Amino acid sequence: MERYYVKRPTGKVFGPFDQNAIRLMLKSNKLGADAQVSTDKETWKPISQVEAFADSASGNKTQAGFAGQGLPRSAQKGPSLPRSKSS
Repeated sequence: MERYYVKRPTGKVFGPFDQNAIRLMLKSNKLGADAQVSTDKETWKPISQVEAFADSASGNKTQAGFAGQGLPRSAQKGPSLPRSKSS
């Protein structure tokens, strides 16, 4: 599976990450649709133009790398995991 580097609008580069990790970042608003991705750190594409992420990025309107800003608190936290039952 291909691994991608992520560049935020601020120019900061992270990674590499696999496709599933990037999709999770997009869905949890930790990564905005204004980010770019690269497999070689030389050629960058907007994340919304990469087929593997187009669906996840299209609904994510986060800009300037400030994920979660302006969202209700419940949406900023992400999904809650079920707690284990004590015996």
